[in-house]
Amino acid sequence: MTICIAATCKHKGKDAVVLCADYQGTRGDYIKADDTYKFWHFYEGCGAIGWAGDADSAIEFVRRFMAVAKQFHALDKTHGQQDADIRVGEYLKLVRNFVAEIKRERIDAAVRNKFGISLQEYYALDVAKREPDIREAIKSADLNAEFLVVYFDLDEPLFIRIEQDGYAFVDDDDYVAIGSGEPLAAAIFSQVEKEVQNLQECMTWVYQAKLAAQNNPFVGTKTVMWVLLGDRDELLPSDKAWEILEKTPGISLAKVDPKLAKLGDKILKEYQEPE
Repeated sequence: MTICIAATCKHKGKDAVVLCADYQGTRGDYIKADDTYKFWHFYEGCGAIGWAGDADSAIEFVRRFMAVAKQFHALDKTHGQQDADIRVGEYLKLVRNFVAEIKRERIDAAVRNKFGISLQEYYALDVAKREPDIREAIKSADLNAEFLVVYFDLDEPLFIRIEQDGYAFVDDDDYVAIGSGEPLAAAIFSQVEKEVQNLQECMTWVYQAKLAAQNNPFVGTKTVMWVLLGDRDELLPSDKAWEILEKTPGISLAKVDPKLAKLGDKILKEYQEPE
């Protein structure tokens, strides 16, 4: 698995999104690779899609998703909250239709390869004649990865999460993470109290969340960070910025209170059965 993070902030009065990921990928069941780029940027419009999971399955999904990203960009971009809400619904509909198509293809391929029958042929059978093993194969099929779509709409950045089972939904949080390192990254994000962060704060806390996620053995230490701006600029942190960011602490151990050490033998007591 991996870690992919996206977070919103303000830079020079405009919306910005900080993207961050490791390079560790999984090929097959056992092979790790440290040269796997997790965020693929859209060719049109300002956005990207990140992934966590099986590299081969994810990369196929992401390549095909670029056609959906073009459909995003082709939608009418009228200003106004009501129009934005309508567009978000359209974005989500496009994603869900695409995911349903991909998942159906994978189920059909799994059934054909293992049982020599197509999904359509299976459903054409009488219910009593349907092989239980095929039914279980259908139920267990998934995308082999999860995904995070980041898109700059006119009004505000949009995050769409696609879970491994295919469920897609809009995530309204300012900080979003996917992958096996997500719970550790969330421990950092939960401490952020400000609703709107500036770019410096956002970059620092995103990088700290990435460092925290590295405590999961499936998250690599190599890091990439991008900043997407609402005017469609895609920028990298400068070398000087990286020098400062690399001094950011991850999850550090709490300091031991000297009073605890002074307790001596009183630090422990005998166990007594409750009455």
